[in-house]
Amino acid sequence: MKFPFNKLKSALLEPEISEHSIVKNLSLVSKGFTSERKKITEYVMDRDMVSAYTLFYLPSNMPKLNFVFDMLSEDLLEDIRNSRVVDLGTGPGTFAFALDEYFDGDITVTGVDSSALMIEQATRINTTLYQNKRINFSRSFPEDFIGETLILGHSLNEMGLNALMKIIGEYDPRNLIIIEPGTSDVFKLVVKLRSAMNDLGYTCAYPCANIKSPCPVAKKIEDGQEDWCHQVLRMTHDSEFERLSQIVKLDRKVMPLITHVYTKKVIETTHKARMIRFLRESKFSFDWEVCFERGDRLITGTFEVLKKSLSKKEIKNMQKISVGIDFDYTIIKELSENHFRVEIILKER
Repeated sequence: MKFPFNKLKSALLEPEISEHSIVKNLSLVSKGFTSERKKITEYVMDRDMVSAYTLFYLPSNMPKLNFVFDMLSEDLLEDIRNSRVVDLGTGPGTFAFALDEYFDGDITVTGVDSSALMIEQATRINTTLYQNKRINFSRSFPEDFIGETLILGHSLNEMGLNALMKIIGEYDPRNLIIIEPGTSDVFKLVVKLRSAMNDLGYTCAYPCANIKSPCPVAKKIEDGQEDWCHQVLRMTHDSEFERLSQIVKLDRKVMPLITHVYTKKVIETTHKARMIRFLRESKFSFDWEVCFERGDRLITGTFEVLKKSLSKKEIKNMQKISVGIDFDYTIIKELSENHFRVEIILKER
């Protein structure tokens, strides 16, 4: 987030909210996300709770959009920039403002949320900080929103797949972006979504290289293994945020997420691999579980990346890399079935 912690605090519904109230409300919100999900809607009914939620979750969720957008092609990014975007379940404007920052304000976004308090909070942040006249917030879809770009941020796991498919049927978005918690339950939903979007003629811009191929991780689940495909974003925050994070005992430096991007655009075929799990680091190599194409189908396997092929700077970067990146590779040797020693080329991000 381009604004410091204290600036965001000044734009809250309750800018004078005490630290004690922030901590108390964040503890309640966190419990709602985990053990008491039936109470999850309560956090949007109280001004202090909305303020506490915004102060903590808005700046730590915004980088998720940057992470996935950095994986997309320039053509698709340009198409998103030139479309009208609806951020469904916008909350305090999390991904609406992430879009503003990513495109330097050159984006038209309507944030939609059922909570009047969240709409009030998002509007206040825009009026006070971003001041982008092309961003607005509403409790309903714009009337002329047809064939544009739809983003769901932490909404699919609440509304369910059937509700989303009805929305897609009604508004026919040309681009669909979902950014959800990185849980096994969400993965089960997105496997069904992946199939439904393929049936509708969409292609997957992220993370699947071939949407027509069965998901190899879903196949593992069918075979009785416990697994799911998700990303892990590693990041740093400013000192004031980190202090609050330590007080509430909620780590936001390492965040699992599941993000998928579907589009009606024709996507250029690539032969990159995608890292889906960091397995281990040894004295000699980094071992990753990856998803990649062999022939016309996706498979998972282990890539062993030798450290001797990397510079000291590259090794340091590899130690803090996020899970979910894609990369070019050359197979040096097949060590066993679906286990390869490789050289990789990582693009600057």
